[in-house]
Amino acid sequence: MKPSIIFIALLLINTSCISFLSEEEIKELEEKQEKAENSVKQWIQKYALYPKSYEEIAFDHFQEGYTSRKGKKVPDSETYVIWHKHKLLTRDSIPSTFSGYFLMENDFYITLIEEKRSNAIAGGFPPKVNDWMEKLGRELNYNDTLELNQRQQIVTEKSRMEIKRIIENIDTYEIINNNENKPEKGSESEAKERLKEVIQD
Repeated sequence: MKPSIIFIALLLINTSCISFLSEEEIKELEEKQEKAENSVKQWIQKYALYPKSYEEIAFDHFQEGYTSRKGKKVPDSETYVIWHKHKLLTRDSIPSTFSGYFLMENDFYITLIEEKRSNAIAGGFPPKVNDWMEKLGRELNYNDTLELNQRQQIVTEKSRMEIKRIIENIDTYEIINNNENKPEKGSESEAKERLKEVIQD
């Protein structure tokens, strides 16, 4: 039995490759960008200490990524990145301009904000938004905590489902022998048992 190879591919869609897309794909991409922009603006209005001072300047560098397995797109694996520049009062009521990258999951839920783009992708939990919150955001309240707890349940379930999909696609796997530091073939049942332990933890 040949090993089943599982891999993750990130597709970045931007203006440099827009000419290779069909009209339908371009329309779909534009709709997703609009959703991303709206998500960012709603998020800022929700968490800014002075939301009325918000002033949009620009959106740019929209990108979409997704997980691909065996040449097929994994459902609900999309992630999005968009750069946004805006004006807003700081916690000290000082006018300021912020520009950074907002990373979102497939439902446009923001999980990361970074002023300089790294190789990170959306999906981490809890959301890493300190770059913005420490300068411009309000203190989190009880309702925010409830929302984060609900989101954690969604993230946990999503991770479990992903592991189950991996289990279903495993034929054999390689393990490292600690003594000889050489890869050894493990059986399908061994692989599944090890991954089941992860799911149960």
